Amino acid sequence: MPTVSGSQTSANARSLWWSLPLLTLAGVILIAVVVAAIVPIQRWQQAPGSALEVADRLEITGVERFPTDGEIHFVTATGAQMTILGSLIGAMDDDVDVLTYEQRFGPRTPVEQRRIGFQAMFGSKQVAEYVAARLLGLDASFVPGPAVVADLVCEGDTIPETACDVLEVGDVVESINGEPTPILPDVPRILADARPGDRVTLEVTPFGSERSEERTVVLVAPTDGTNRAIIGFLPADTRRVELPFDVDIDTSRIGGPSAGLAFTLALIDELSPGSLTGGVDVAATGTIAETGAVGAIGALRQKAVAVRDAGAEVFLVPAAQDPAELAAVREAMGESLQIIEVATILDALDTLEALGGDMSTLDRDGLEVAAGA
Repeated sequence: MPTVSGSQTSANARSLWWSLPLLTLAGVILIAVVVAAIVPIQRWQQAPGSALEVADRLEITGVERFPTDGEIHFVTATGAQMTILGSLIGAMDDDVDVLTYEQRFGPRTPVEQRRIGFQAMFGSKQVAEYVAARLLGLDASFVPGPAVVADLVCEGDTIPETACDVLEVGDVVESINGEPTPILPDVPRILADARPGDRVTLEVTPFGSERSEERTVVLVAPTDGTNRAIIGFLPADTRRVELPFDVDIDTSRIGGPSAGLAFTLALIDELSPGSLTGGVDVAATGTIAETGAVGAIGALRQKAVAVRDAGAEVFLVPAAQDPAELAAVREAMGESLQIIEVATILDALDTLEALGGDMSTLDRDGLEVAAGA
């Protein structure tokens, strides 16, 4: 039977003694990495999202829908809260911006930002449907919607009982002093004889609630110097468009107005014969106004990365973007993506026509009217 010498025992003991600190250090490092990977901090990412086909999210009834041979994509960017490890990795990624709380949300709370984003997406879809219908020569008109709080007008410290102290983003004003306000224009009509400092009783339905509640609000003066009285909130665009057909665009869990241009182009493509894109896969980003103007958006670099990764060939972007930002995005994309600036929906259609798109069935008078020409 083999025996273990004293020297061997001593060597094994020394080896074990040295290994214990190393194992402890490795365990501490492992715990630190796990903690860094799961503990959220006050940092949010602005990272590439997805380039999604609009046609897959369209449900259209009551009008003929035509097949298309090119795809129109709308683009998203992600903005999730980051962990310690995620923020360190994001800081080393040129395609990710690490934002502070103030940079991500400004003066609003995350809940308020989400509410504003969802309301903005609703308004964006309505305007896109309106502009597309006008360009197709179809009847379209807006009808007023309810009075929904999109933002609060606050100056300095919150004064007790003013809107900044009493209302929240997303609240729906149902009545003023017992007089119903089913549509936004009812609010200034009811307050026509009121003066700043007056107290009124509002019936308000909070965001996401089905039950209303009463709140007393002190009216304030607007910043335009007039002596009229206002509640003290900026209303959301809650108008609904009336069309000779029904449209539903599925944007569940997606907020913001930046898909307006893409929605408008996709609706035109689906509702007109021929190919609007000439068979080219196109992505578009930009807000859309009822005049046809295309407005600037955020996270352009991240959206360009998503478009490139999705394999789209052309990316239509707002001409209203900061020139330095546009130049930086072009440099980052190189020759992998053709980026074209557009100021109006007409610019976008002219660009698609140059790529081989068919515009023959569009109503030029409708285009001019919709573009405010």
